[in-house]
Amino acid sequence: MDVNTIVTDLAQSLAQRNLRVVFAESCTAGLVSATLSRVPGISEYLCGSAVVYRDQTKQDWLSVAEADIERETSVSETVARQMAIGVMKKTSEADYAVSITGHVGPDAPADLDGPVSYTQ
Repeated sequence: MDVNTIVTDLAQSLAQRNLRVVFAESCTAGLVSATLSRVPGISEYLCGSAVVYRDQTKQDWLSVAEADIERETSVSETVARQMAIGVMKKTSEADYAVSITGHVGPDAPADLDGPVSYTQ
């Protein structure tokens, strides 16, 4: 399935259920919400995205615990969950929050692929 099909399906699913989503994106640097924003009419369902690429930004913007980043790294289920909860608290109109964190790029080890988390 290609990216255009995925975002179109997601947009249709949000519209059918009348749900709004917000993202907290780390490794994608906003790519998920930017890709979704290409769908006509998505502004009814896409609240936005907090691009929290650096650990300090995760702490400052989304209240991710510094101790958890130090203990588990920012690429952990714990941090992904805190990112989703943090962006949800900042976005009262959202029904769901999704966070994405991981190590990407040409030098990233495959075993450091990160988790996706959501909250409602």
